[in-house]
Parts: sequence; structure tokens; C-alpha cells
Amino acid sequence: MHKACQFYDEMFDSIFIYGPTASGKTDLSLRLAQRLQGEIINVDALQQYVDLPILSAQPTPDVRAQIPHHLFGTLDALAQSNAADWYGRAIEAFNGVRARQRLPLFVGGTGLHFKTLLEGISPMPPVSDVAHHKTREMMAALSRQEVLDFLIDKDPSLHGKSGWEDPQRLYRALSIYHETGQPIGVFQEQEGRLQHQFTPLIISFALPRNILLQRIEQRCAHMLSGGAVAEVRHLMEKGASQQGGVFKTIGYKEIQQYLEGEITHAEMVNRIVIKTRQYAKRQATWERHQLQPHVRIRRYDGKSLREIVELCVGRFLNC
Repeated sequence: MHKACQFYDEMFDSIFIYGPTASGKTDLSLRLAQRLQGEIINVDALQQYVDLPILSAQPTPDVRAQIPHHLFGTLDALAQSNAADWYGRAIEAFNGVRARQRLPLFVGGTGLHFKTLLEGISPMPPVSDVAHHKTREMMAALSRQEVLDFLIDKDPSLHGKSGWEDPQRLYRALSIYHETGQPIGVFQEQEGRLQHQFTPLIISFALPRNILLQRIEQRCAHMLSGGAVAEVRHLMEKGASQQGGVFKTIGYKEIQQYLEGEITHAEMVNRIVIKTRQYAKRQATWERHQLQPHVRIRRYDGKSLREIVELCVGRFLNC
């Protein structure tokens, strides 16, 4: 480990980098990992899956060859993975990085997973395929607000609580209810909570809306011209049942509709861009209400990536 990192080991044992899709997390994390002898741990629920690396915007093989990366592309398309499953793998990766005397950098945009790092998580009962099927049907038939209203009816304590605009959180709570007939709060209140006491330097992105939207459009165009359509076609040809977590990836449904002739190429692109914008908005909302970063990055202030790296390194080393 970098001697300066070792000296400040008692202050920060890791770095958390959170931000909306297309905000610049990958570039920053790579530079910081190079400067501070770090390794990168994925905190994006959908980048865990091996089958859609382009559509889910995983770091490229060239990027991953420069710095050790963990929990990217490790799950099969049909695998189901909840926050508790990911948390266990993340703690294992963290311990491995620390054992090598290197710095763990947790990087991603899944707010629920960052919440588990900061607050821990209660073990949840396994969810059967039948419960997952019921959950997908209900999520497809109802709006997010209608799903939330259903959950509040089962557990009135959810009323007024923030963070429930996240569809992954709604899916998790609904699938637990369909499996057990009990609200998720029953299990969250049980003893045996899994929690590691991190002392992270927390970095977040808060880009202006016009810049973020422009980057999203560029990201979508790059993915669609760079092999995302072929990835979806390959899964379709494999006859995948669409029961795995990977099929929640933004763009999968739209590309499938395009390949089946249901929508035009232009409609496909427009729908993917709109969904990605909506997701980025939810991510930004989560950051404002749920995270207290040590460094909040606003790229519109004229700083270059190099200057931002130096700012973060200085804050990490407290100098």
C-alpha cells in the first residue's frame, strides 16, 4: 500500500465513489486507483452479469487490465442476486484487497448497495421462481407509485419514508412479500444484521442536468453502435427465459422489441435514452437525500479530471 495511504489508514479504510450513469465514475476511479495503489469493487447491481457488458456499461477489458476489478461480470444471466447476496461478495472482495495491502475503491450507482455498505443489511429469506414471476408481473402491470401503495397497505410504517422511488428496492420488497406473505420490515427488524464498520472517503458526482443528459445520449449512441444490439440478440438466440436479474438492464427490452420488429431503430434509441435519463434522475435524487459525501464533484466548475483527482487524493491524505 502507498506509504501515505498506510499512514492515514486509521482515517479512511476505503473510498466510495457514487454517481449517476455516464457521470464519469469509471475515469475517476481508475485514476485514483493508479495513484493510491487501489483495486476497484463494483457497486452496480447489473454490472455483475457477464452477458451484457456493453449494454450495462461495464469497464472495458483494456480498463480492467490496468487495475484489478472485482464483482464485474461474475454472474450468469439467469442468476438472481439481491442486495444481501452482493453485500457478502463485496465484503469478501474488500477483505481480499486489504489483505494485499491495497486500497479498496467501491464504485457504482446502485444506491441500495451503497446503503448496505453504510448501514449494513438484514439477511432475507430466499425467493422462489414463483415469487419472482408474480413480482415481475405486478411490476409490469402497475406504476411504481401503485406498487408502493400496495406495500404501504401491507406495512403502513413505509409511509413517508424516502428512497422508495428506486424500482430495485420496490422489487426486493415485493418479492419478499410474495414469497413469505409478510412485509420486508418484519425481516429487517430481526436480529443478526450483517454490518461491517467502514471508514470511507465518500465521493459523489452532481453534474448539471444539461451536461449529464448530453453524456447519456453519447453513452447510449456509443453502446448501440458498439455491440449492445448483438449482445441482446445472442441472449435471445440462446432462448434465455428472461427470469434472471440481467434482463432488468435498461435497453434490453427496447432492443428486443427492435429485433422482433415491434419498434423502429429510432424509437428504440429514444426509449433507451428516456429510460436512462429517468434512472439518472433517481440516482441523483438518492445522492441528495441519502448520501453525505466528503467530496461532491461538479464538473461544470472548470476543473479538469487531473485537478479532480488531485483534489480527491488531497482529501484522502488530509493535506
